[in-house]
Amino acid sequence: MKNLMYFVMAAFLVTACGSNEHSAQKLIKEQMKNIVSNYTNYKSISFGGLDSLYTTYQKDSTYVQLMRKADTYTALENQQTQNAIMAKTVKATKAIKTLVDAYADSAKMATTQANQYAQGFRKSFAGWQMSHTFSVQDAQGAEQILTYKFYFDKPLNNLVGWEKE
Repeated sequence: MKNLMYFVMAAFLVTACGSNEHSAQKLIKEQMKNIVSNYTNYKSISFGGLDSLYTTYQKDSTYVQLMRKADTYTALENQQTQNAIMAKTVKATKAIKTLVDAYADSAKMATTQANQYAQGFRKSFAGWQMSHTFSVQDAQGAEQILTYKFYFDKPLNNLVGWEKE
């Protein structure tokens, strides 16, 4: 009885995966009409496997904002350092040095916050991805072989983006 249950579960998983891959391929083929300029010359070569897609801290908006803030403060620090070098008086140099130190501290704090955020980040399932290799003719009639990576939403109902590999 146990073996029968394992067999049924395995059969269901294989069928579900095949169905998901078929759905992804269908969405890609439909989208190819909008991607290639001369669809009549489009020829599908191969599809990669359907892979899970997870969030990463590097693409998370909070992390990105913290790193941009750190970069901005570092750029201001560098700019003020140049101003300090060009300052005409010791008093002006000291005033600018205070700004340089403040920008350096702010950059360090933003970087520390970004690093702490990255350490505490927990990835989560974001959708699916699949690659597709195909051939098309360019404007001169030469055949090109291209590979694109396609991204799908969680329920695998919509193609949400693609990029050339």
